Amino acid sequence: AWTWEHLALTRARVIAACGTDANALGDEVEALRVSVLAARGTDPRVLPDLADMRARIFAAKAPDGAWEAKIGRGRLQDIELLAQSFALRGADPARNLEAQLRAGARHTLLPKPEIEALLSAQRFLWRLQAAGRLLSERALNMEELGAGGQEFLLRETGCADLSDLQSRLTEIVEATGQTVDHALS
Repeated sequence: AWTWEHLALTRARVIAACGTDANALGDEVEALRVSVLAARGTDPRVLPDLADMRARIFAAKAPDGAWEAKIGRGRLQDIELLAQSFALRGADPARNLEAQLRAGARHTLLPKPEIEALLSAQRFLWRLQAAGRLLSERALNMEELGAGGQEFLLRETGCADLSDLQSRLTEIVEATGQTVDHALS
């Protein structure tokens, strides 16, 4: 729980404050957030906790079908966990995923080419997820989508056909999973 709560701090922000001291309160909370990240991010428990947390997440929920973009090794949730770990381990105040991933390169936690590959994977997976959710409330089933739905999905992901989409998804998930495995080992 210790590491999980500190990962949450990488995204924390003040959303409301009243009165004349509202800005001061926000500044105080932000200073505390950054100081906690700086104090805790170098703890030797962080990497083992992250690896354990990742394994528990995967055990609790398997990918929801062959076209899953969010849940599972090498998918969006895995990239998000790694990005938050970079912000924690680098005591970096970055909150959004792209900035957190780039913090990994700045703090020499992962080489820049691997960060760029993760960003590219995240964009592809996000487009697949967003298009899929517009088309269906359930796991993607290409037969149920019909030709129009399939064309929309292909257009949004930049793929030529379903075979290309499946190959690209498989390749991205495997490469991303290997990168995250390596970064958290």
